[in-house]
Amino acid sequence: MKCLFTLSHGQAAVERGYSVNKDMLVENLQEKTLIAMRLVHDAMAGHTDEALPKDLKQHCRGARTRYEMYLEDQKKLREQTTKEKKRKELCQEIQKVKTKRQKVMTSAETMEKEAHEMAVMAEKKHDFTLLSKSNAYRKGVADKKEEVAALDKALKELQESVNKLKQ
Repeated sequence: MKCLFTLSHGQAAVERGYSVNKDMLVENLQEKTLIAMRLVHDAMAGHTDEALPKDLKQHCRGARTRYEMYLEDQKKLREQTTKEKKRKELCQEIQKVKTKRQKVMTSAETMEKEAHEMAVMAEKKHDFTLLSKSNAYRKGVADKKEEVAALDKALKELQESVNKLKQ
């Protein structure tokens, strides 16, 4: 068969390469592996009667260990990237909670200031409607302070989660 390909048009090596590639293909074979297999096949073709050097034999013996180390490195890299991604998401969540806390604090301070001003005006004008509005604002301030306390607790929990991820 090889002679036939050589006689016909001189492309026997190339055409034999197609059939070798077909034999090597497997469903889930990565390109890197296929290239390595093809290099080995091309290098070893026709050289079966030669003795292999000692360093090549040792290199082949350590191939499995190097492959396992490669897989372990890939696994560590994936774990590290997922951990980093999770940490970034937590940091973004912390920033959102801090922003919300600041807005609630500002709102509570404003409401408290307005409640005080209404109470002073109610005292000057002897107007009970202003006094009732002032009391409603003060109740709202108390609710806002409870919300700030809840946000502080959530913020503390998120920061603890980030610290656990850093370790």
